[in-house]
Amino acid sequence: MVQVFDQTAAVPTKRVSAMLNPDPFCPVQLAVIEHRGKPTDRIGVEVLNPTTNEFELIPRSGSIHSRGYRLVTNKQLHDITQAVIEKTGYNFRPLMKNGSNTFWDGKKFAERWYAPEVNMSTGASTMMLGIEMRNSYDGTSQVRMAFFAMHLACTNQFHSTNILGEPYEFAHYMSGGGDYIRNISERILNSAGQFGRMAPAVKQLQASHVDGFQGFLDLRKRMVEEAKVDLREKDLLDELSGRGITSELKLTDVKYDDPSSYWDIANAYTALTTHDVGGIRGSDQSAKVVDWLVQDACRA
Repeated sequence: MVQVFDQTAAVPTKRVSAMLNPDPFCPVQLAVIEHRGKPTDRIGVEVLNPTTNEFELIPRSGSIHSRGYRLVTNKQLHDITQAVIEKTGYNFRPLMKNGSNTFWDGKKFAERWYAPEVNMSTGASTMMLGIEMRNSYDGTSQVRMAFFAMHLACTNQFHSTNILGEPYEFAHYMSGGGDYIRNISERILNSAGQFGRMAPAVKQLQASHVDGFQGFLDLRKRMVEEAKVDLREKDLLDELSGRGITSELKLTDVKYDDPSSYWDIANAYTALTTHDVGGIRGSDQSAKVVDWLVQDACRA
């Protein structure tokens, strides 16, 4: 059973703006917020500053909570993920980028894994099941698990809630990890068993095309307006033509066989968000574009 950390300390807190600790698994605690030297009914999330060896408040208003709040730490989420992976029986591997499979900016945390044995051939490439576990100390998100499909040739993370199901989220009010380990394990096993359901959506993306450059511009305009994404056509066109981010990174296995297809457009944008944007924002941007392209292809 994974126990939650619920210690609070009635101590004055101070706000800072820089990343307090580069270690995503650093010590963290809840502290009672004081006003004019008196405890309030609010608590804040503090992490240990290794420079001062003092706990300091996460610099965001979302790190202030009511007394009922129970913190889920990054270390707890990591331990839950390990228990989940063991329970599924699949050989999940860490999805490494820049020497680590975690993302941490001092407030938001993500950890990514993939299962090579859960895969599907699309004809153009092979895609494997991945999971992303997410947490935050600044109130920007709940604890979350989301699935994504990862290309065998590259670590592009092809996120889509339409294809692999809605993210699984729970608030920071849990009393223990046992129920969540069981629930998340069942989600992964179900998604692994249904991974082949991606095939119809992939085929629809491969069969849908833009009509020339004007068609691409029209697609881009509708995508920006409806999916609410920041899409720069030059970056995307460079990627589709082989002069983009995957070329700069010398990822020679990445090929765009039919740049006019929704499938190649989705993969090119995923490459940009994975390697250029990265982190949690990159995952969210990829999901928005892929989901929109799937919906638009099905409307055609």
